[in-house]
Amino acid sequence: MSQVAQTILQQMGGNMFITMTGARNFLATENAITMQIAPNAMGVNYVTITLNGKDLYDMQFWRMRSGEKILHREANDIYFDQLCEIFTTETGLYTKL
Repeated sequence: MSQVAQTILQQMGGNMFITMTGARNFLATENAITMQIAPNAMGVNYVTITLNGKDLYDMQFWRMRSGEKILHREANDIYFDQLCEIFTTETGLYTKL
């Protein structure tokens, strides 16, 4: 896993985040991480978090249905301390106790 992907996962809460959200099937690239998450009220089942050129994060929330990937919401230029709050708002899943 790339250093950026590891940092994103750590900023989201590390193992606690994985446990609380059912995150799995991680795909790391040079500047991003994509993961599948547990079923939730918003219908979002994939999330991509990307480190952008401004040293901030972009988040995309996807719905995968019948092999079709549909963008549900997107949030741009997010500070690291806002990642968990936006994740919870868009998925309804808590990242920590």
